[in-house]
Amino acid sequence: MRDYINDTFIRLTQEGRIKDAVAFCERVGKEAPYVELRCVALKNLAECHFFFTGDGEACREANLRGLKLMEDNPEILEGTEHMAKPLATRMYSDFCEQFRAVAVSFEEYEEHCEKPLRVRSQNATEKRGLKAVEELKSQNAGWIENMFIVLEQYFPQSQTLTSNAAAAQGSCLTQLILLNRRSLRTKPLDVNFALQQYMNCTIANAEKLIQTCGKNNCPPDSDQILFLFDRAASIIETFRGDRQADQPTVEKCLESLAGARAHVQELCARTAVLTELERAKGRADYLTMEKIEPDFDGQMEALRNISLKEVDVGQPALIDLPVDPETDHKIGKFFRRVLFVVIIFAAAWVIWKLNMMSLTS
Repeated sequence: MRDYINDTFIRLTQEGRIKDAVAFCERVGKEAPYVELRCVALKNLAECHFFFTGDGEACREANLRGLKLMEDNPEILEGTEHMAKPLATRMYSDFCEQFRAVAVSFEEYEEHCEKPLRVRSQNATEKRGLKAVEELKSQNAGWIENMFIVLEQYFPQSQTLTSNAAAAQGSCLTQLILLNRRSLRTKPLDVNFALQQYMNCTIANAEKLIQTCGKNNCPPDSDQILFLFDRAASIIETFRGDRQADQPTVEKCLESLAGARAHVQELCARTAVLTELERAKGRADYLTMEKIEPDFDGQMEALRNISLKEVDVGQPALIDLPVDPETDHKIGKFFRRVLFVVIIFAAAWVIWKLNMMSLTS
């Protein structure tokens, strides 16, 4: 059963069915017959939000639910017939580690460095983290400073994404900065930076999900992607009229999200274009290209002239679109039919010739 849960989660995420993956993990996390299996589903759910949806708040909730289940059922940590002790110990530690990545205070971080000590000794990562926390405290810095230090690994000085792999994690952190701005004591500059990067991360994350579909030869489903834009837009809309937020920035972010959302709908409806994009080498900036022309030649020309606007995924330019494998398949099928007809006619001619020779004899 544990393998089934993990295998289903992996298959859904590889196919770009992120919304379905979330729903699957939520259902198993509530309805699985054994507590251990519910913990497995909640661990996958937390990872899904951290690595795919970019929903930091949902990631926090899933980790806390998993930790509570294991703490309310301490016999799990001693090993059961459904989960060996080493696996249970590792899962508890993983819940703590992932929660630290989305912590919103010094206290939360320190607490989840101490919790794993009930099942194992302190590791090097926790020692370094606690040392860094102490240094920040000694400088009278707030937790918001630590969050921006973490964000630096996702954004260079130009404040653009270094790679698509960082999109979901960056989305988690910027979303949490916005949702916890009062307790974090953010400044207007922090809020405006977080708004812009939350919008950028959401678009880049959707772009990454479409690319994942292409790598695994699965046509992207707009329903599995559009909910990302809806959630981000609902959070950014709450900053309308907020005195900390620059209102033109808020409107620009909402406009960019709406444009990218519409583009996803258009692209997902154009299977032929997506096939070319998915199989192209290098860059495939699905959401930032100019509007695609109605004719196929125009579409291909648009793909050759893609240019980034808001999101830089740091990949080489799109070059040398390959021949569509579907076209190869159709041509091969045509020639196979011709060859079949030729063989039939040749066989018929040979049979007729033999019959004529026998009659002559």
